[in-house]
Amino acid sequence: MNVGILNNAAGVKEIKKKIEDCITNNRGGQIEPTIIWGTVKAVMRGNLISRTAYLNKRRKQEQISLEQQLRSLEKKQHEEIHSSMSNGFIDKDEGALRRHTKLSEQKLTAA
Repeated sequence: MNVGILNNAAGVKEIKKKIEDCITNNRGGQIEPTIIWGTVKAVMRGNLISRTAYLNKRRKQEQISLEQQLRSLEKKQHEEIHSSMSNGFIDKDEGALRRHTKLSEQKLTAA
């Protein structure tokens, strides 16, 4: 049993209501208390399994969503870094090309 479900006040309230409903629906002079107890246990086991599966699914969906957001942000950051690096290299290459061109022109005019 996932005892974490019992830490949630709304979950405890829902469990109590289901127990009361189960006892009310099966209460009758002809049904033995041990059978009612077995029924309550079976119903609660099913409900707890269902609730745990729902909570796990919701937690997994949230994790997937957060991982997708993280991947998206990492990709954006990578693209920004790559863009700024290539712009820096282009600027440096243009400067070097201009200096080389000026030197070539100076050599030609000097000759």
